[in-house]
Amino acid sequence: MSHLNKKTVSLIIAVLVVCLVYPLACIKKVDDNSTTGGIDSDTVGKEGYTDSIVIEIAGAESMTVLDVLESNHQVEKKSSVMGVFVTGIDSVENGDGMYWLYSVNGSVGQVACDRFLTRTGDTVCWHFRKITK
Repeated sequence: MSHLNKKTVSLIIAVLVVCLVYPLACIKKVDDNSTTGGIDSDTVGKEGYTDSIVIEIAGAESMTVLDVLESNHQVEKKSSVMGVFVTGIDSVENGDGMYWLYSVNGSVGQVACDRFLTRTGDTVCWHFRKITK
């Protein structure tokens, strides 16, 4: 499998995971003091999904979800024709069935994080999530 095909397959898997978890976006309210970009490592489980880490960041006018994340955290990512796929945040990398997914105002993103523009007042959550079902 060529390098481009591996990237495409990884991105397709990520998009499918996002679609599967859409109804459960932002199931955990993070403490108000974590809006500065802190990590809450409490485990939250609901209907087969587990968030081992939730990062909550305030949106900013005309900044993408990725821009807001990168302004507050160290980010590892892969680019593809469909957009950017986050593979790690603050040295916590995807693996063992766990992936970084984002939601904005309680709705899981339907596009890549570099293509979703936030606004002032938006709440961006990054979930390090494992599907256990």
